[in-house]
Amino acid sequence: MLFAAVDPNKKDLKQLVKFLKSSYPGCKIVMFCNPLAAAGYVRSHPVDVLFTEIAMTGMSGFRLKEITEKCNPGALTVFISATAAYAMDALNCRVFDYMVKPVTPEKTRNALKETKFQPFIQKN
Repeated sequence: MLFAAVDPNKKDLKQLVKFLKSSYPGCKIVMFCNPLAAAGYVRSHPVDVLFTEIAMTGMSGFRLKEITEKCNPGALTVFISATAAYAMDALNCRVFDYMVKPVTPEKTRNALKETKFQPFIQKN
């Protein structure tokens, strides 16, 4: 399984990746601070899940979701934001899950519960 994590805040990105690694051991995780670099990556790699901040310079998480799902049909997107302000827009675009910061180990484990990724979740 291949996860892409995108957040322009390096501290938040490192924390997210740390929690993803502990929650989904054995899954490959690539990380990006730049959404344009992430978009280039997902165009040529079979990403299964995109974890992305919504508000970013250069490209929104909404646009990155569109690109990811167009290039990787069946990919799931989990939005991450410091606020719930985008929640209705996220629901309207059929995002799989929405996490409000701060991200926690429990939130990362619960994000993909009841999906095909269930067998990969580390029981803590």
